[in-house]
Amino acid sequence: MNKERITSVVNNIYAPLIISILSLVIYIFDPAATQWLRYQRLSIEGGEYWRLLTGHLCHLGELHLLFNLLGMWLVTLLLHQVLRGHTWLLVFTFSLVGTSMGLWFFSPQVIAYVGLSGALHGLVVAGGILDLRNLFFNNVILLLGVFGKIIWEQSSYYSQSMSELIGGHVLVESHLYGALAGALIGVVLLLKNKPQPAN
Repeated sequence: MNKERITSVVNNIYAPLIISILSLVIYIFDPAATQWLRYQRLSIEGGEYWRLLTGHLCHLGELHLLFNLLGMWLVTLLLHQVLRGHTWLLVFTFSLVGTSMGLWFFSPQVIAYVGLSGALHGLVVAGGILDLRNLFFNNVILLLGVFGKIIWEQSSYYSQSMSELIGGHVLVESHLYGALAGALIGVVLLLKNKPQPAN
């Protein structure tokens, strides 16, 4: 593997690798770490604003952590052409913050939250939008699938069967807010990188 290839690989994985390490370290030091870092509405109201970010790196247990990290790496690999390096980190951070802001302003009934699923939905949606120029039909199907899933989750037909597996309630609102944040940043980046017409 030549130097350019190694540099390319490092640029593509440094951000998800950092997120994975931080999530694993927090899990190792649980339950104390999650107690101090999870999204906790009353604590945030008391000035502990870091929880708006760190809460997403906390997890309910090993299966919840495993599913989230596997999902993150799968999205990273599948959409590596458009989500790489700084773009990945920008989309992830925007989706993460968007999820927290959505929960804060539109779901005041949510007292506590942990997990990466909101940010992962943002990554998928933003990646699908950014890749529309390459594989339009495939990414339209991807985006319809994601938003179809979210609509189903908000309906009375949705089952919380996953809750038993991960050891806690699946907060589907986070999926909605993360996906909306991903759509916003995806459209902004797509328009920003719009090909210029030849002179």
